[in-house]
Amino acid sequence: MSSRNRKSQMQISETIFAVIIIIVIIVIGLVFYSKAKEGSLKEGMQKDRMDRLVEMAHALTSWPELECSIMETREFDCVDVIKLDVLTESLGGAASSAGYSFNYYYDLIGRARITISQVYPFSGAKSWVVYERKGTSRTEETITLPVSLYDPIQKRYALGVLELKMYE
Repeated sequence: MSSRNRKSQMQISETIFAVIIIIVIIVIGLVFYSKAKEGSLKEGMQKDRMDRLVEMAHALTSWPELECSIMETREFDCVDVIKLDVLTESLGGAASSAGYSFNYYYDLIGRARITISQVYPFSGAKSWVVYERKGTSRTEETITLPVSLYDPIQKRYALGVLELKMYE
């Protein structure tokens, strides 16, 4: 072999080696970029879930099925205990038979659990599981809101907590 051929082969080997190194650097950069992008997408999805959860929780307190209305005046974040009892009983029976009312609320809420608990006064404290349809995944988000519980028969208010747990 002549020295000229060896020089040419060395230059070709150096060029191939340089191209391989550049390709490896580009691949490593793409891997880091995709991991960073995946993390930001997950954060964005979680933020969207939380926004939807807050929106749903506030919407629940203004449902006509639950809201207080005293002399046709709506009260902010107030739940009528009598309406709550009726809705809980209605959805509890409909869940087992997959009735119309349960399907209606499933279309509105999806996979979630809604509980309302009386926290003050402590005497006669109650807890209602208004709606429950568990999800299949392990992802769940929970939000709690304070609500006023009004008993129109005794004309008394109590402090309660609405807990909305949404499953993905």
